[in-house]
Amino acid sequence: MQGIKMHVFEDADDATGYGFNYNEWEKRPNTAVVTDAVIVRKGTVQQLPTIDLICMDQQGNKHVVLITGRLLKLVVDVAFANPGETK
Repeated sequence: MQGIKMHVFEDADDATGYGFNYNEWEKRPNTAVVTDAVIVRKGTVQQLPTIDLICMDQQGNKHVVLITGRLLKLVVDVAFANPGETK
């Protein structure tokens, strides 16, 4: 099983202080934005959902980020958890 490193911050200033600053993304040559989300209800071998995030960079190249429904739910659960609560 692969892991994912999650970074949880109280607010945007806190995240920026740790180097997560996306306010000036257009000045970064390799930055992409999400243009589409493709949801496949039975996308895994176990018939669980997957989500393809289609991204486009400034040169018009498309990139795909595939995430599972289980991973997305975990990220949402962490995002809405009470401070100090662990999953």
